[in-house]
Amino acid sequence: MSPIDWLNVLDVKRAVANCRTDIFGDWYRDPWAWPELEWLGDHPDPVVQRLNATGVRRIAPLNVAKENFILRPATVLDIVDRLTYQALIDRLSVKLLSGTPDWMYSWRLSREGPVAGRYSSQKLEWSFYRDRLTNLSAGYSAALSTDIVSFFASIPSEHLASTIEQRAGKGAVTERLADMIRSWGAVVGRSGLPQRACGSSVLANLYLRPVDDLLHEFGLADDSWFAGWEQGAASRWLDDIWLFSDHPGRLRDAQVSLQQCMQDLGLHMNAGKTKLLEGDDVVEEARNIEHSAVDVGLGVDPPDTELLSQLVDRILEHPEQAAQTSIRFATHRLKDHELPGVVDRFIEAAPRMPQGAPHLSRLFRHTGSWQQLPAWFAEYVKSDWNVIAWSVAQLGTMFPGQWHAPAESRDLMAGFLTPGQEISLFALGAQRIATWAPASARSLFRDLAPKLADPHLRRVLALAALNAGEEVVWVQKVLGEFEENRPTLQFLTHRKFAAVNPIADFQGA
Repeated sequence: MSPIDWLNVLDVKRAVANCRTDIFGDWYRDPWAWPELEWLGDHPDPVVQRLNATGVRRIAPLNVAKENFILRPATVLDIVDRLTYQALIDRLSVKLLSGTPDWMYSWRLSREGPVAGRYSSQKLEWSFYRDRLTNLSAGYSAALSTDIVSFFASIPSEHLASTIEQRAGKGAVTERLADMIRSWGAVVGRSGLPQRACGSSVLANLYLRPVDDLLHEFGLADDSWFAGWEQGAASRWLDDIWLFSDHPGRLRDAQVSLQQCMQDLGLHMNAGKTKLLEGDDVVEEARNIEHSAVDVGLGVDPPDTELLSQLVDRILEHPEQAAQTSIRFATHRLKDHELPGVVDRFIEAAPRMPQGAPHLSRLFRHTGSWQQLPAWFAEYVKSDWNVIAWSVAQLGTMFPGQWHAPAESRDLMAGFLTPGQEISLFALGAQRIATWAPASARSLFRDLAPKLADPHLRRVLALAALNAGEEVVWVQKVLGEFEENRPTLQFLTHRKFAAVNPIADFQGA
């Protein structure tokens, strides 16, 4: 059998564009936003080599904060693996997502004319999802809402691989994709699908097809005015599931069936987030998801900030339990609508809400509060509240790269550079110290490099070293020791080892 011409089969440049969209909202904020991506699109030999190989490259583990100090085990993928994974899924996407109900929103192809690898705008999908919940809540007197415990991490690799093969057929593309899925599923402590990747969301939506079938069946069973159109009174955004009816007992019947269906898939319904809503609670819950009433108030002239103030009060009443989406919503609007004393209240609560660290850091930076917080941040790092490295790293980005940092702040960042450090905190320390104190950084990096046995950390160190003005020959050695870093070395060689500027969001520009 002749070898497959991967570049004729896959659209690598389309996969690059999809990965670039994903990376904007990644849990791991690479200081340079993975600049190798576009180079790989123009020089795809490393992708072809990976396609002709087996397995996956080493991942960097990442523990992301959820509500109540719960950890979400996540991964930072090798950049060539991530691009390869996306290209394979893009190729199969029409078959994988065919028959998707109109009321399934998020990471789907166009409803009108699906084209492989061209996904609907997430912003538009979110708007459609919100509109549908609003319409359904107005038409029904009861609703069931639920989600799945550790959804991506719980998807069984073998079951998913079999589902892909059944939907897309056998062949080199499905075989290589299944191999990657099984390889990631075998990583100790990091089961299931890689999270925060477009390709994984596509596969997750495929895997929930039996759940969609049940929602369709129960959604059409209702005799209300809304049931006869748009494939039933249901809506889903990944594992956030809604079903509407005028009969609460029917919704409980659906709940039991959905729970059994999820168990058959190796998944578990989240009992703590499963609700049967009735009467006014249906409309209120649907509106609370998007906080639409807050925006209505802010849209009048002059803006009415009362509902925003109430939302902030609810968040800060129990900061550990506040949803990330609510924190993001509130802090984003506080940048344009100042509420006296609110930023100080968020600073006080920040150690208790690690799940909100990315949004708090941007708020503190935007309002200029960071200038009064170096000592506060150092105390937080040394305190008992510092239990999640990812959250410390996110908060630390409030201090801009272009800052004449005091010695205490430089020493704090340098202290994050240890061989066993989590990549998010390591990247913050490396990039900031390279910018704040280049000469000290070069000396520190040279001492540290031989102790790093992780190719992900070596890559970060090499890019930071270039920012600090390090010699090219040394950077070549740091990257050349690991095969995983060969694409980064080739990328830098192509640009004659010109330093890569950190992106504005990370640098604080």
